[in-house]
Amino acid sequence: MITQLHRDATDTASGIAHASAARDPLRHGLLPYTRRHRRPFGFGLLFTVVLVLCRLALPLPLGAVVEQAQVSPAPHHQFAYLPGWVDALTLLAAGFVALALVAGMAEYFQRVAFANFANRTVNDVRSAATARVRSLDTHSPADLAAQVVVDSARVKTGLKGVLNHIVLNFLLVVGACAALAVTDARLGLVQFVGLMLLVGVALLGARRVAAVAADHRESEVLLGQAIHRFSAANPSERELADLHSLHELDAASGRADIDITRWEGRCTGVVHVILTATAAIVLVLGMRDAEAGRIDTGALFTVVGFLLVLHGPAVRLARQMARVGAVLVNARHLGLVLVQPAAIDPS
Repeated sequence: MITQLHRDATDTASGIAHASAARDPLRHGLLPYTRRHRRPFGFGLLFTVVLVLCRLALPLPLGAVVEQAQVSPAPHHQFAYLPGWVDALTLLAAGFVALALVAGMAEYFQRVAFANFANRTVNDVRSAATARVRSLDTHSPADLAAQVVVDSARVKTGLKGVLNHIVLNFLLVVGACAALAVTDARLGLVQFVGLMLLVGVALLGARRVAAVAADHRESEVLLGQAIHRFSAANPSERELADLHSLHELDAASGRADIDITRWEGRCTGVVHVILTATAAIVLVLGMRDAEAGRIDTGALFTVVGFLLVLHGPAVRLARQMARVGAVLVNARHLGLVLVQPAAIDPS
């Protein structure tokens, strides 16, 4: 049974290659459905920008507090314009709290907007793909419909991850690099080089994850078909070899899933090393600039704050970029259902 399933999968793969050569499944199959829901997507981008600006501004009042604490009790020259009854430290603390509150509200509206976009888009794609299954010349429409449901669920989850994490964290990382460059051009340049290395590692990880995810999906498809055939057979026709093949397919699917997690972990580990080394270089250069009088203590504290803001988003950015490889595999197969000729089975 397992040999026949692999033969069917090979024939299907050749059909997919032929169909994808004619029309790109992502551009012609899925992209048209994203244009229908541009409004929630636009709101999501707007609130993402607000969230990024608030997070990047969070270290600024803290740096001003440190700088203010080092001077005499008299107001610092930056706050000389304030009335006498206004305390500069209280104003800075209130500004920090206000930024945090606005950031929290922006993140809430961002997630809701992107969730609406992802849900509506993928629901439209799933409905169209399910209807398309009926017109395809396939040996098992039920299996293909089940694959459409699984692929669409994974694409929906992956799309939310891309919008909520990759877009946000990429803007945060780029913004932090720009802020460091404003403080000191050398600091920004070092951090930018680290960012380029991070993106390169993440892309390599995504490529490897995509290859493993393709094997994972094939194993799941074969496993589903094997379970269906085994369950549909009469009890007297079920053989021990068929049951053994089910265990083999199940084990292969599990190994592929573990391999995906392993590659994501390797990618994240390398990114941690890159970020740690980059942060160490930036701190050393920042300390020397402070000792030489090129930047003050408040600016150095702001640099430290930007490094703290940068680390978490950079790690999440790399991890999510690596996961995109697996999402693209499901998105590609889902798009193939919509673009290929009716005589080809895309499963």
